[in-house]
Amino acid sequence: MDFESELQKQSGRGDTDIVKQVVRSLSSALVYPDAGNIETNRKLWDNYAKNWSPQTPWVKSMVSHLSLSEDEKESHLSNVGDEWSDKQSLQQVVDEFIAPYITTESSVAEIGVGGGRVASRVFHLCASLSCFDISAEMLSKARNALPADSEKLQFHLLTNSPHFEEHFRGTFDFVYSFDVFVHIDLHTIWQYFNTVFHLLKPGGRFFVSVADVTSPLGWQRFAKQNKYSVGGFYFLSPQIVRKLAQESHFSIEKESVHSESNLYYNRDFLVVLRRPTLERVADSESA
Repeated sequence: MDFESELQKQSGRGDTDIVKQVVRSLSSALVYPDAGNIETNRKLWDNYAKNWSPQTPWVKSMVSHLSLSEDEKESHLSNVGDEWSDKQSLQQVVDEFIAPYITTESSVAEIGVGGGRVASRVFHLCASLSCFDISAEMLSKARNALPADSEKLQFHLLTNSPHFEEHFRGTFDFVYSFDVFVHIDLHTIWQYFNTVFHLLKPGGRFFVSVADVTSPLGWQRFAKQNKYSVGGFYFLSPQIVRKLAQESHFSIEKESVHSESNLYYNRDFLVVLRRPTLERVADSESA
């Protein structure tokens, strides 16, 4: 159960205190469709982070769908976003889609670090981890969640997303954005694909996940939506992602397979893409 459906659930049973609390605190982010996807996401996640606490009723309520004891539910909430899934599903994603592609010599970037729930599992596996986010409040949460004295961590606020400063061009061995593009529209995702291509070194890899309308849980969620909102999901399909990869000159190295045993594999499409090696980059960029 996600943020959007939790509001619907609470509203349906008349528990209006929680609904009013969340809507009041996030109201500035839930409107203004003309502001654009990035700016609307920025407002939403700034307010989400500001109001997030393990003791906040609506956060605790979002954990209720997980198969955990009451004691486990209390300890489960360490970082912003822990309420979205079980830890086993998340760790399996890290083990299968991130860890195999990085080493202790890798320069890595995360787009949409959020509260640091993925970064906390990744930073010790690489030489450096650059944490990017459009939300200043989320970056603050990530700083608090990650070791303050670690020289391998850097934090960057994206003020002109999906564009990055020029000095980041060609600097990363691996870029990942997990459980982030589910909130972003197709045109913005397309821009990110092209941006990440140039962030990577030749031969570098890009791991990304999107909400998959063809998956079992993806379709269930899509069918319940009246329309897209940043608090909900923007659905794609594997075919669309493959087309984006092709047109942005990536090759596909790995794709997820639907599995009921993992929340993300049963709802999303996960893919590892690779930028061509040096010999092929010139041909790709001139195409």
